[in-house]
Amino acid sequence: MAHMYDLDEPVIHGDLKPQNILVNHCEILGDEGQYSVKVADFGSAKILKSNSSSTFYPEGGTTRFAAPEVLKAVTEKTPIPDDPKKIDVYSFGILAFQILTGLVPYEKFPSLQDMKRSYQGVSHRGDLKKGVIT
Repeated sequence: MAHMYDLDEPVIHGDLKPQNILVNHCEILGDEGQYSVKVADFGSAKILKSNSSSTFYPEGGTTRFAAPEVLKAVTEKTPIPDDPKKIDVYSFGILAFQILTGLVPYEKFPSLQDMKRSYQGVSHRGDLKKGVIT
């Protein structure tokens, strides 16, 4: 993600989720522990033009991985009020949560209406597996 943001015109992916992270095992010079990780599906991506206004209207992304401000902006048809790079950072955090715990985030609230709860201050973490330190 840092590479996408360090460009002259940063790229916001907008739909980070497990299906869009490609992991490939590759042997480099006999080292069996090497993996290549790539981000795929830039269909929801936006390029932040340096010469345009800072107004950013998201298209949504995958509900379970979308930041609360994205859900609010999509349902209310308003722009993101803050730095749009935070959209991908939030999605990456949810992705990391799923990788580390094996739990699907917001599994009990899969619809957009139910997800509104997250930006309205009503959310439920659910139970974590034994051994996960909080």
